[in-house]
Amino acid sequence: MIYPELETERLVMRELTMEDADAVFRHFSIPEVRDLWR
Repeated sequence: MIYPELETERLVMRELTMEDADAVFRHFSIPEVRDLWR
């Protein structure tokens, strides 16, 4: 599914791509982040 890109002055929300994999892995490697997603 294709989602619209939403953009403000400080934020860009877009669909994840394979290029985002390293950043997502690093983000979810933080224990506090993982705890919030449970």
